Amino acid sequence: MLRTVRSHLTYANVMATIAVFGVLGGGAYAATAAKNTVTSKSIKNGQVKLGDLATDSVDSAKVLDDSLTGTDVNESSLALPAPQLAAGSVTGLTIADGSVAGTDIIAPAAWQPLVPGLHWALSANSDYRPASCYKDQLGVVHLRGLLVTTAAFVPANYVAATLSTACSPQFGQEFLAAKLAGGTPTGNGFAEFYLDNSGAVRIESAGPGALAPTDSISLDGISFRPTD
Repeated sequence: MLRTVRSHLTYANVMATIAVFGVLGGGAYAATAAKNTVTSKSIKNGQVKLGDLATDSVDSAKVLDDSLTGTDVNESSLALPAPQLAAGSVTGLTIADGSVAGTDIIAPAAWQPLVPGLHWALSANSDYRPASCYKDQLGVVHLRGLLVTTAAFVPANYVAATLSTACSPQFGQEFLAAKLAGGTPTGNGFAEFYLDNSGAVRIESAGPGALAPTDSISLDGISFRPTD
């Protein structure tokens, strides 16, 4: 029988048999590859599918920066910056009724007393406020109160008082104010004064008649923009 087998044993038969065992042996090896032995080079491109990935196996570190776009991104997962409002875009119609609390409102600036000049004083009469000023949130300066003369003669261009630096105008301005004789409403007249860029209130004229001791100049109702 061996003689019969040998008579059919050729080089081609032997090589074919070896090839079969090689293929079967290779398949068996691939099926039993050791842990962590299959690398990227061993995997054909495009063969790793969604089902091949374990849950939570791909994290941010494994995603190429700026590579996820459009529908690949869950917008609800993004920490978006707060929307920016354009200057002047919020009006009374866009603010919900009852939503503005005390802490949302900027406290108004405090009134600052004027510094009286020589022969002048701030009103000490309880019926009138002493001369003072303040600048509001829009940059408008407001004046109020009385300046009282303490001398019989006040020359023209005399400094009756000086405003704080915050209230002083950038350019000089002319104003007409009420004059009260003896600090009372009787004997009403007028006084013209020039407010220079140092904040000095310079009395230019008054009438009827000259300013007398205890006469007052009322600054109530005078407002101006320092930059005008």
